[in-house]
Amino acid sequence: MGTNPVLIARTQKGDLRAWFVLVKTYQDAVFAHCTGLLGSVEKGLEAARETFLVAHARIEQVTDAERFAPWLRRQSEQVCAGTAVGAPGELEAVARLLALPKEEEREVAFQHYLACQTPEAIALFLDIPLSTVQARLAVIVRRLKKRGSREIEASLARERPSLTARLPDEVIRLLGSAPARALPPRARPEGRGADADPR
Repeated sequence: MGTNPVLIARTQKGDLRAWFVLVKTYQDAVFAHCTGLLGSVEKGLEAARETFLVAHARIEQVTDAERFAPWLRRQSEQVCAGTAVGAPGELEAVARLLALPKEEEREVAFQHYLACQTPEAIALFLDIPLSTVQARLAVIVRRLKKRGSREIEASLARERPSLTARLPDEVIRLLGSAPARALPPRARPEGRGADADPR
């Protein structure tokens, strides 16, 4: 899931087509992360959409395309911090992943089962070593047991936004109808702070 620096540069110059490609590339990872934080597929999708609006408004902060994925993850965490957590157990599979005892396991589990990301892509997005992802996946599969693991994968497979391509279309439509670089009210930064640096 490496980021093409040309797409970042074009987006920074106002090219919405380049941003569309980036949204399409990262939509499942962001959606899975937001769903894991909020405990709700519906709220996760809403937060993912807002994340891409916020991230587009802050795209000038990105100076290293290789660090775009973890930077984008932090934008999603800021958005989710201002969102009410959903009712637990909206989907049984989501509830089972939320029941994993450790937060770091839940992060990897949602990327693996809901976003269907490879271990390499998970490592890049979560900004952790590949060996750590592989070790956590092994623990997760043991905790869920093989049969339960397959059931969760089958249950969540139809929830990914990439199956419809609606999310990139919605983001571009909203950006096209909003003032340039406008931030949603909840996402307006009070200062540059730590989030100004995508590294």
